[in-house]
Amino acid sequence: MYKLYFYDMESDSASDHDEESQQRGPIYKAKSNKVKLVITYNKKGVLVGKEATKLSTFEGLVARTMVPITYTSWLEVSEEVMEGLRQYILEKFVVDPKSRKQTLQSIGMKWRNFKHYLYAKFIKNQSKYPKANLFKPLKDYPFIKKEDWKVFV
Repeated sequence: MYKLYFYDMESDSASDHDEESQQRGPIYKAKSNKVKLVITYNKKGVLVGKEATKLSTFEGLVARTMVPITYTSWLEVSEEVMEGLRQYILEKFVVDPKSRKQTLQSIGMKWRNFKHYLYAKFIKNQSKYPKANLFKPLKDYPFIKKEDWKVFV
C-alpha cells in the first residue's frame, strides 16, 4: 500500500546542483540500519540524543514520500494511513507507545512544511513567470505523482 522511493545520494543522478552551491538538495534516502535505533526521552517526555535527530529526519522523509500532497489538510488523512506511517517508523525505531500522538503530530508538521515549500518555490511566483516551473518538482521529487502535482497546482 505504501511505497517509499529511495535514491542513492552517492550516484550522479541525485546530485544535480554544483559543488559550489550552498543550497541543500532534496534528501531521498535514509541510511539503512539493520538494528532499530532506541529513542530516549527526558523526564518531560521530550526526545533527546542523536537518535532523536535521526528519528526527526526520518519522519520528514516519510512525510514527503508517503503522504500525498493532494490532501488539503492533515485532518483529512485517514486513520489507516496514519497508523501505516506509525508502523513504518516502528520498523526502524524503538519508540515509546505513549508517544503515538507526538510522532503523528511531528509527521503532520513536516508534511505541511513540505507542501508550503513546494507552494513557495514553484507556485507563488507563477504570475511573474507563467508556467516556468510548473513541472519542475516532478524532476526534483520523483515520488510525487504527475496527477497529484496537477491537483496540487
